[in-house]
Amino acid sequence: MPTPAAKILTAAAIGALAVTAWNAAPAAASEARTEPIVIEHEEEDYGSDLGEIWNCVWAVGPIDCGTAKGAATDAEAATVEEVNWGNFPFDSMHNGKADGFRHCYWNALMTHRIDAEQAKEVADAHEDKPGQPAAEKDMDLHNNQVGRDIGSRSGSEGASRDQCRDAARNGTLKTLK
Repeated sequence: MPTPAAKILTAAAIGALAVTAWNAAPAAASEARTEPIVIEHEEEDYGSDLGEIWNCVWAVGPIDCGTAKGAATDAEAATVEEVNWGNFPFDSMHNGKADGFRHCYWNALMTHRIDAEQAKEVADAHEDKPGQPAAEKDMDLHNNQVGRDIGSRSGSEGASRDQCRDAARNGTLKTLK
């Protein structure tokens, strides 16, 4: 039976590994980008809070947690591209159609990469933060679920992106604007 000191050291090692995996998560969309980003936007930083990282690691493990972080980065980059291409107005990046697209696509990507159940664990933990207005949380949870449904149905990440874009445009996704 491990001693309390051994348990603490093990937890510290897992935490250090998780932070390393989280920070080193690949951003496939940003690496593959061929055109410059015109609009810089950093509304949310998925996982900058050590408590959120720990909750993510506890829920899905360090590898899948890092994969979820990579999906968030890719969804953010895709959202900026969609705005640059004129698919959504810039002022919709918070509580508007672009914001809904980002949440939808993040959850679709996580569904493709780590499965829908783990995607829900990560996304629900992300939305469960103090100070978030109830209407925003409700909107985000809805758009996250739509993204997981799309990710489960679609055959590829590209198809999920198209379907999340359509869902944002046709009103399937919730907005506050």
